[in-house]
Amino acid sequence: MTKTFQFDNMSKQLDKTLVLLVLSLVFYPTEIDDSINQLLKETSFKGKDRKDMLFDKFEKLNKFDDQSFNELFSYGVPKIIEPI
Repeated sequence: MTKTFQFDNMSKQLDKTLVLLVLSLVFYPTEIDDSINQLLKETSFKGKDRKDMLFDKFEKLNKFDDQSFNELFSYGVPKIIEPI
């Protein structure tokens, strides 16, 4: 049971890290490695209604979708940071 908990915790941390990467790429677009790009395409993100692929959210963010930004921001950033 401990290994499952540790795996779930590491998986959640990876998801949060990828969300922060996506948010930072929106503000400062740079070239990313193909392996990271592939990881973004394969990673799912639990949204409010359903599971979305993180890459789809990234595409929406590039089109300045406020709802996607708020959703990813509230999931990815530490809880002590609050949006204005």
